[in-house]
Amino acid sequence: MASTITSLKTNIENVKQVLWFFDLLEFHRDLTLEEWNFKHILEDKLFSLLRQQRIYWKQRGTIKWVKFGDEGTKFFHANATIRSRHNFITTLHVNDGNPKSRHSEKASIL
Repeated sequence: MASTITSLKTNIENVKQVLWFFDLLEFHRDLTLEEWNFKHILEDKLFSLLRQQRIYWKQRGTIKWVKFGDEGTKFFHANATIRSRHNFITTLHVNDGNPKSRHSEKASIL
């Protein structure tokens, strides 16, 4: 499986390099009909390879989720709890400096 993604990655890089060469060539002169056709074939091939790569990573993510499930849930719940505690206003101080900690007192100040 690792060789599949390596091969796919190598093919994508190779096609990109050849397309870059054609762009450079086209900058200096007009492409011949054969070169122009070949460039479009390569662009289609690159699109196909990128689609295959996207499908590969999507399937890999699905397999990983099925295999490991929601192992990260504990981590995310802990972060959500920390964020909630951080955003919670425990006391409000009024102009005279007296702290108000009951919900009804805080609500009346706001």
